[in-house]
Amino acid sequence: MNKISFISNKDLPFEQINNRFQDKFEIYRTTVPQFGPESGEIAVKDVNKFTAIEFVL
Repeated sequence: MNKISFISNKDLPFEQINNRFQDKFEIYRTTVPQFGPESGEIAVKDVNKFTAIEFVL
């Protein structure tokens, strides 16, 4: 598993999730507008599309 997506939840805003997990994980806001403004992704630090492509090359 390399990331977890979470969908907008008014009782658990993005900033609260970010503050809780930012020390250990990368936290990104969603790029899918239909998911809502409080949606996002929790990902492994230093693992992203760039590092994957770099590794393959």
